[in-house]
Amino acid sequence: MKNRAVLCIIVLMAVIFCQIIFIKSSKVNTEVNNGQPTLKFKELCDDFFTNPAKYHVLDAQESDISTSFYETYIKQYDAGNYENLWKGFKENEFTFKWANEEKEG
Repeated sequence: MKNRAVLCIIVLMAVIFCQIIFIKSSKVNTEVNNGQPTLKFKELCDDFFTNPAKYHVLDAQESDISTSFYETYIKQYDAGNYENLWKGFKENEFTFKWANEEKEG
């Protein structure tokens, strides 16, 4: 009986600890993304601008605007200004797509 009580306390503490970690990490992610470019966005920008043939940038209507996006934002990228890239991306509802990714439907 004593072993069972100890086991229950350990399991209860683990559950509480996991919830605290989840809440804290969710809060950190929200703070990082609050109007700022995410790490994943920066990685995709790096991939796109260093190897644009492997990626597409699509507008809200899913038209490929890769060339115009590249020409418009290459100077911002070269300057490391991910904030302007992020702002333009969000305002225009652009998305990255891998060149070899097939369309759904």
